[in-house]
Amino acid sequence: MKWGLIPSAGGTMKLIDQIGHAAAMDLLLTGRFIDGAEAERIGLVNLSCEPSEVWARAIERAEMIAAASPAAVRAAKQAALSVRAARYAEQEANEQRLASALWAAGDVKIGSAAFLAKRTPVYGDD
Repeated sequence: MKWGLIPSAGGTMKLIDQIGHAAAMDLLLTGRFIDGAEAERIGLVNLSCEPSEVWARAIERAEMIAAASPAAVRAAKQAALSVRAARYAEQEANEQRLASALWAAGDVKIGSAAFLAKRTPVYGDD
């Protein structure tokens, strides 16, 4: 938002699905950064921990998955991903159209220049 861009490649839809409409709109419209604890609280990540714990937590989760039926893990993963892919296919074209319009309007150029210059962008009224 701050730099004249929106998430594309299904990013807006995936964020809404992941964390809900209200939390997604907050992040999409403000472009604010959040820490790991808030990301976990709103469901953006399923676990947040101290940097020193990351490896141990990752191994713990990997061992849990590895102990399960490989065929069942594959099937669950394929089922979950195919549901999302089917729903997103029709919406991604609209999201791409909106993102392209930002490029055409010049907001991306204004935002990118401000980002590179480490200043706040100034956009015109639409």
